[in-house]
Amino acid sequence: MKDADGKRRLPVVKSASPAPDEPPPRPPWHWVVLGAVGTLLAWLPLAWVGGRVTEAVLTDAFAGATTAEDVAAVVDGMSSSQKWLLYAVVVGMPGLALGFAAVLGGLLVGRFGGAAGKKEATLAGVAAALLASVVVARGLIDSNGFVVWLGTAGIIAVIAGAGGRLGGALGLRLRRRAETAGAPPRAPSGDDR
Repeated sequence: MKDADGKRRLPVVKSASPAPDEPPPRPPWHWVVLGAVGTLLAWLPLAWVGGRVTEAVLTDAFAGATTAEDVAAVVDGMSSSQKWLLYAVVVGMPGLALGFAAVLGGLLVGRFGGAAGKKEATLAGVAAALLASVVVARGLIDSNGFVVWLGTAGIIAVIAGAGGRLGGALGLRLRRRAETAGAPPRAPSGDDR
């Protein structure tokens, strides 16, 4: 292809570039941080509600008990099923609040996470649990010892990691459903890590 001036001109091929108004997709590790923040933000009100339920159960169970001896007498007078129910409420409500918050944080990662998948959702839950463990470390170690703190950190990391993974799987399913329904995807599809 020669022009009138005798110079050879090459054709210009336009490259496919993303729309100028769309930001580049976030790397997967960004979604770990965003999922952890989402988990912590969801955990705060859920833990408050769980605390109020636990408080109501304990107030009802130990009505009139003012000393440690009174509390021990009430516990001694309970049947084994009542004791197990009491322990389940005291230990289970905070765990339930954390697990549900981690599901919500993982759902955020799975649904909107671009290249992020179940692995990043799981890591987001674990990161939120470990951050919470570090925040309460001083008080828990001073009152109960390092081993109790370490065990508590491990237990809540497992709960939050499992909740995050479940939420990530649900979010990926919702993302695929939105993509197949013809809705424009919010971010590039990720793999099921």
